[in-house]
Amino acid sequence: MFKLISSVAILLMLIFTLILSSPLRADVHDPVVLIAGTGADVGAMMPLARHLRHKRRTVHIVDLVDKGFARTDVSVAKISAFIDRVLASEGVTEVDVLGWSQGAHIARRYLQTHGTDKVDTLVMLGSPTYEWQWMTYLYGFTKGHCLTLGNCTDQHSGSQVLQEMNGGLDMPYGVKVVNVWTDFDFIVTPPGHVSKLRDGNTGSQYSIQSVCPARWVGHFGLVNDRIAHRIADTALRNQHPRWWWDCFSFSHIF
Repeated sequence: MFKLISSVAILLMLIFTLILSSPLRADVHDPVVLIAGTGADVGAMMPLARHLRHKRRTVHIVDLVDKGFARTDVSVAKISAFIDRVLASEGVTEVDVLGWSQGAHIARRYLQTHGTDKVDTLVMLGSPTYEWQWMTYLYGFTKGHCLTLGNCTDQHSGSQVLQEMNGGLDMPYGVKVVNVWTDFDFIVTPPGHVSKLRDGNTGSQYSIQSVCPARWVGHFGLVNDRIAHRIADTALRNQHPRWWWDCFSFSHIF
């Protein structure tokens, strides 16, 4: 009996030693690239980044050229170079991408122009997929001048870039897509209607309120709200959220 106990103890010690001596990866999934929206820098994505890192995801954050006020394809070029650097530094062949607001719009343009080979999953939060009405208003008010804002030139209704992006497939095949919006969005309006992908690789699409019907989350809350964080984490794992107990925690209204 003593010999059996000793053998078991030695075996457990060996297993424990092997576990401790094995290199631990912070992330067994693809690295995540977070793309900030208009007017935002990398700091705006930090609450979401902290949540994902707590879930043992490797996270890299990038903002858009001129904080998103540059032309669309200028920011796409920056995102392309950033993704290539992440692939090289992490020694992987694919990343997951999460874009918020115009960051999602730029990510979609990147996939359309650069292909899907380097991206496994795209999560879109509050994307102005079909137009950004505020830019349409500005374009009309300034009679097409747009106050020299490149994103206004490219994101008003009827712009050449939006015609190119939405004239064919909204999203190319070859990438997993999760598209999330909030029904209380006063920035990308009308919510749902302009965010929703209509053809091509539409993936999984739903609003925050389809998970929590009374959840008051605005556009900026998509990267600050607790349930939005959980939805993003779940979306990156290609699962559907079901956290009803979080529906009554504090909401970031704006």
